[in-house]
Amino acid sequence: MYTLDGLQLQRPILLANKANDAILQLAADKSSDLGSVDSAAIQRALNSSTCGAIKLLQLLGALLKHKDGEHGYQQRASIFLRQKKLELYDLNESGEFTAVSTNRYGCFTYAAAEVVMFHTIIIELIEEIIDGKQKSGAANHVEKNVLKGLDDPATMTENVALALYGMCVSWPYMAMVRGTRENPINLTSLTALHRRIPEFCAHIAQNPHVLLDPNTPPAQLTLDGRHVRKHLLIPSIHLIQDRLPNLFLAISTMFAGAVIGWKHFTPEFQIGGIFDQLTAWQRQVLFLLSTNCVSEGVLGEKRIDYRQNPNSSLETFSNKTRARRNNTEAFIKKRCSTAVRRFVRAEVRRGSKTARKLDFHAAWGRFQRQKAAQGIERRRKAKERRDVADAKLAAIALVLDLEVIEAMTSDKLREQLQYHREILRDEILLGKKWKDDDMRLVGGRRELVKAARLRELQRRVSKQPIAPSDGPQNTKMSEMDDDDEMDDDDADWEDIDG
Repeated sequence: MYTLDGLQLQRPILLANKANDAILQLAADKSSDLGSVDSAAIQRALNSSTCGAIKLLQLLGALLKHKDGEHGYQQRASIFLRQKKLELYDLNESGEFTAVSTNRYGCFTYAAAEVVMFHTIIIELIEEIIDGKQKSGAANHVEKNVLKGLDDPATMTENVALALYGMCVSWPYMAMVRGTRENPINLTSLTALHRRIPEFCAHIAQNPHVLLDPNTPPAQLTLDGRHVRKHLLIPSIHLIQDRLPNLFLAISTMFAGAVIGWKHFTPEFQIGGIFDQLTAWQRQVLFLLSTNCVSEGVLGEKRIDYRQNPNSSLETFSNKTRARRNNTEAFIKKRCSTAVRRFVRAEVRRGSKTARKLDFHAAWGRFQRQKAAQGIERRRKAKERRDVADAKLAAIALVLDLEVIEAMTSDKLREQLQYHREILRDEILLGKKWKDDDMRLVGGRRELVKAARLRELQRRVSKQPIAPSDGPQNTKMSEMDDDDEMDDDDADWEDIDG
């Protein structure tokens, strides 16, 4: 729970990754020995775990539209959603989920709108995928988190507020400022628009109910005064509105924050800003592109070209793009005779053996050899450091005598902690970091050594084996990324699209 405007509000459900979720579940299990759960580990798990609409949309993107195309349920999700949209809503549109992993402008608002409009269909899709698994027939951790988020009223409230902001501001804004390649828009001509956006958002923040009022004219719902771009969005919100707590407060907070954000990131458009100081002649001469679509478009073209031609070089892509944009083929047909074409082909073939290219390839080869040599040297030094550390660790003797432990210096206590961590694989110490206060200060080290000594004696009495070492990654379980969880549970991700 948290307090906002004097109200006690329920937080969105926590969507922790597998490692953090295991720690939190252990702490919440009343039947377990809570004394065995390190409070610092619990706090780290809470701090590194997130929740809310953005986290849910990121998980859905990883599940239904993964960035590398090798994971997720791309083909199955696209076919299923397309068919359901056509059957239920008579929408003949793509079934692909919004690619939030590419982080394009407005991608999260579009994804939030998809979740709100097709909430039931998405749940049905995930449940069908889980039921169809041949090996386990059970949901993996990402799927469990997605279903939890879709079923959580507080998380869905954030999704609705995010989708409405996209409908009212983000989508119309891009339509107004983008322009075309033939008729680009000058950024200096958008001063009036950027001054009107905070006023529009402030009006919605003060009157959030107008967005869901059927009597509100459509022209007052969007920044550009046109009809809403997702006609199913508002009816879908009406269907689930009663189950969403404090919906209008969330909408008001979203748009109130947008007012602050727009003013902060557009100071040049404010009264007395840089654009107000320009003369009429400067406005006429100065031309600033309103968006970065040109650069982003080329990056997108390169990504698609690389996917279609994985062995193609950057130089080949550059030549093809230049020829297409300059309409080189039309120029060749109009200006170049057969003799000229023959000459150009000969020059191109000869150019592949010119001194410039040979020098480049030679320099590149030297760079690669130098880089490889540096890598070998780094690995050699790392091995030397590991050998020295292993030798020091092997020279440490375990001390279980309390009187000797009480008399130990800070360095000796550190050696005992290293022994318990690296040799005996003490789970409590493995979850700690050397920069923690109790690991850094002599008093804390002494108490940790005594506690570890007690656990070791209990282990010897119960004759439990020492946990095997899996390498350094065991000490960083709470930092595992959500993508790492997509390879578990009977390798259900390997044959998704097959």
